[in-house]
Amino acid sequence: MRSSFLLGIVAFALGALAGCGQKEANTELAEVATHDHDHEEEPDGIVMLHDEMAERFGVRVDSIYATPMAGSIRCSAVIERGVGSEGIASAPVAGIIRYRVNVGQTIGSGTPVASINASAVAGGNANLAAKAALDAAEAEVKRLKPLFEEKLVTASEYQAAVAALGQARAAYSPAAAGGAALSPIAGTVTSLLAADGSFIEAGAPVAIITADQRLTLRAKTSSDNYSRLRDVTDVRLQTSDGRLILLSSLGGKSGGISSDGGYATITFTFNNDGTIAPGSTVQAWLLSSGDENVISLPLTAITEQQGESFVYREILPEHYLKIPVTLGSSDGERVQILSGVEEGNRIVTSGVTTVRLAESSGAIPSGHNHSH
Repeated sequence: MRSSFLLGIVAFALGALAGCGQKEANTELAEVATHDHDHEEEPDGIVMLHDEMAERFGVRVDSIYATPMAGSIRCSAVIERGVGSEGIASAPVAGIIRYRVNVGQTIGSGTPVASINASAVAGGNANLAAKAALDAAEAEVKRLKPLFEEKLVTASEYQAAVAALGQARAAYSPAAAGGAALSPIAGTVTSLLAADGSFIEAGAPVAIITADQRLTLRAKTSSDNYSRLRDVTDVRLQTSDGRLILLSSLGGKSGGISSDGGYATITFTFNNDGTIAPGSTVQAWLLSSGDENVISLPLTAITEQQGESFVYREILPEHYLKIPVTLGSSDGERVQILSGVEEGNRIVTSGVTTVRLAESSGAIPSGHNHSH
């Protein structure tokens, strides 16, 4: 009986197609939902959608075959700044600080973020005194060297002058001579640590500069998955705005696995494409190579109704049948189909909303007229 029933549906559908007039669909999708149609003419469960309307609203149908699918572990992950992505500019000398940048400003490595005026405080600029001592020590060594070579001064006198020169060089800071606090990295000024015009000591931090070009994803899962983490080769993450990003496309590289209490953690360092914010929490799929062929569909093919999952199978041109499916694991982009779909089936993989609307309205798109 089942074969006879299916043959009846096919014969009916072929007859309906043969009698359908073809004309261009000029109505919008809302008109599809309200188009008047005699439901008794169509078999139960069959959704009809004219090809021109399907193309207009992005309905795509693909033949499904078993292919390898990556194994995956779904978990949450935190995006952190990578090592070396934060730098601190420090005061080279003690003195009065005047900032030369603002918070939020992007600067390059070596850019002066503040100037320090040491002469404006009591005691003057200690670095200037160190420079004077260095100049005197260099002159003394230069004077004694030819005398030592001609044995007109003793070795101990010459060695004492050389030692004094070394001490003078250690006391003098060429960087401090300009009185400028320099940024150690290229990035964005995120914090100024002293009040403009205040006195600060030599070596005091004056600004924090951060760079978001290199980020670290830290994913935490159950400790039961610890051994599986060793097979993880890549991570797919979903941002807060719904975008899916594969870390290998951003130069992602595993940074190691650790275990802490009841959790196992894996880290990946990657290049920021400028759209991922440090400190954000994302959904992540830890991917490992998949060797077994399985039937899978893109997540865009799945529709849920009353807690169950369905897909739409094309049984004839412009004729679709809603099929219940059982879902398996997902890699964030595709999902394994455990039952309901067989190899060779033609399944709607995008534009499912359009087919579902046509189903719920029981309407036939413009271009179908079954009044013969």
